Amino acid sequence: MAADAAEGQPVAIPREHHAWARFAPGSWSKVRKWMEDLDDQGKVKSASTTETKTTLIGVDDSGCTLQMDVIVEIAGKRFVAQPRQVRVGYDGGANGGRADLRKTGEATLDLGGRTTRCAIFESMADDGDTRVVSRLHYSETVPPFILRRETIATSADGKQVLEQTTVDALAVEMPQKVLTELLSGAHMRTVRKQQNASTLTLEVVCLDVPGGLVSHTSKDLDASGKLVRRSTLELLDYGVAAPVEAARRGFFFQHSRSRRSQTVSRP
Repeated sequence: MAADAAEGQPVAIPREHHAWARFAPGSWSKVRKWMEDLDDQGKVKSASTTETKTTLIGVDDSGCTLQMDVIVEIAGKRFVAQPRQVRVGYDGGANGGRADLRKTGEATLDLGGRTTRCAIFESMADDGDTRVVSRLHYSETVPPFILRRETIATSADGKQVLEQTTVDALAVEMPQKVLTELLSGAHMRTVRKQQNASTLTLEVVCLDVPGGLVSHTSKDLDASGKLVRRSTLELLDYGVAAPVEAARRGFFFQHSRSRRSQTVSRP
């Protein structure tokens, strides 16, 4: 088990604890995002709606491949983007690969009144120009498993902070209406700070949904703290592919409803 590793030993987040890799290829989710840009007086100067369907294409030992199909609507006009594929690592590694995680200790988190013991994992990546250090609080038993993530990107010498992102689970095992079902979800907060801007995002994640994302609300601030952009997102639909090949490989799969022989979408 990753959390039981000795301090200083390399560890890996198991794929069954990843919001996409726990599902079989062919699983998908569709979300809609509303976004508004504001002028200096706080009035809306532009608005857009984006629908994104994300499909799990493949899963391997280091990460998974996703296909993104995006439709954007601006001023009543719809634009269909060219489908693109991206790689996603299970533990935040660059380009969808594995991060070089090592256990550095343990800590206790208070998650909305629930005390949870976590292992602390750290990694560092250096491409010559930028150094990225990540610190994870990981639980093997409490979804969404990575309960806190701190990532700091600095100049190569470490003297200048370029970007800092902190993701915290505020509460876990919360009842959440997901389309027609009442499921269990976690409330997450992400704070991203750059040199001249910052972003605050509150989101609900549920690991019964491919990708985990159910909803979010977000705001962008400039260097003076003025609101310049705001957005909301909601889950429109999702489908779960039958884990035939996954079961053959001993792949972990769990869903709140009975298993299906084919991909289905929610009513």
